[in-house]
Amino acid sequence: MASTLLLVFGSIGLSLAQIPITCERVSPCICKDQNGRFVDLRPLARQDGTPRYHDVPNFGGREPSKTVYSYNPCFGFSEGPAGSACKDVAVCQSSNGTSEFVDLGDQRSATFSHFDNGNLSVVYNSKDKRYQTIVSLYCSDGGTEREFYVQGDIGSGTTWLQLFTKYACPRNESDIDEFEFDHWITETMAGSQPETEPVFTTPPPPHVVTMTALPGPPPTSSPATVSLVVLLLLAILVCVTLILAVLVGSMMVRSARKILFRDSVVYQPVPTEPQAYYDKSFGIIL
Repeated sequence: MASTLLLVFGSIGLSLAQIPITCERVSPCICKDQNGRFVDLRPLARQDGTPRYHDVPNFGGREPSKTVYSYNPCFGFSEGPAGSACKDVAVCQSSNGTSEFVDLGDQRSATFSHFDNGNLSVVYNSKDKRYQTIVSLYCSDGGTEREFYVQGDIGSGTTWLQLFTKYACPRNESDIDEFEFDHWITETMAGSQPETEPVFTTPPPPHVVTMTALPGPPPTSSPATVSLVVLLLLAILVCVTLILAVLVGSMMVRSARKILFRDSVVYQPVPTEPQAYYDKSFGIIL
């Protein structure tokens, strides 16, 4: 039983370890977590002005089929004719990719926060501050059917996108140095920082979810709550282990007592008939 509990709590600890408690922005698509490791989306980025994920429809089918979304991490892209709102953006919404282009987020506004059961997210604001996009990042080895999902508009001008990729897993600096990209994006420069930190308003949970667990209300407390949960689980594990040790010790003591007294104690039968004995005082046998 104790080994089973250790396995369960160990699995919980490993999954939590892949979700940074804090992740400080280094660039629009790189952040550094509390352990000095990096989440780096550069391998997914396109640098030719086109989006990595182009005209993807809503996954749940809650919106008109003509509404599509495009997204590119790190570098801005443009869609639509001259004068389109989607110029040098991170996220763009359009009607079937041909009209009504809407800027849903700018690269310079990118910040890192948490959403969908505490998972790390990149949050973008549009240039006119009317729209906000949350891109939830899920550490995955590529076992999912697709890596990019659109949950769409979830209210209050907020759009929810989901990205499943191994590049959402925290990596050591030596690992990300192997990526062959422009050096400027790994530097914290004033030009690449958001002019003002956008206010992250917690959107309501969507009506339809994908393969992830049903997301409850987004966290209203600090991400440090995750650490408190881990500590509570460890405390429960310690208590259960102590109880098991006491029970096993009690059983061993009882077993040892049975073995000790089984061979050393001799029980005398109680006589059922009167016994004759010699009384020295009277010299008779009674």
